[in-house]
Amino acid sequence: MTKNSTDSWRGYTLDELRYRRAAAAAQTQVSRMMLTRQADALRSGNPITRSWQSARNLLAAIGYVNSALIAFRILRSLRSVFRTASGR
Repeated sequence: MTKNSTDSWRGYTLDELRYRRAAAAAQTQVSRMMLTRQADALRSGNPITRSWQSARNLLAAIGYVNSALIAFRILRSLRSVFRTASGR
């Protein structure tokens, strides 16, 4: 609103303030919900983020495989150490 020198605007009434506050809160809540939905749609529908997730799962699986291989090699070397110590 623009203020004119002839305008005798005395401000909002309490009811008008409450209405404007409720409308602003509702608009903010709707915007948050829309933003959340857009982010979810972007995550689930974007092939790049899906491939990142697949790559992350693959790297995690490779990490388990590497850990298993390292454990196998350690156990095998320990077994050979015990065989030589026992005299076989």
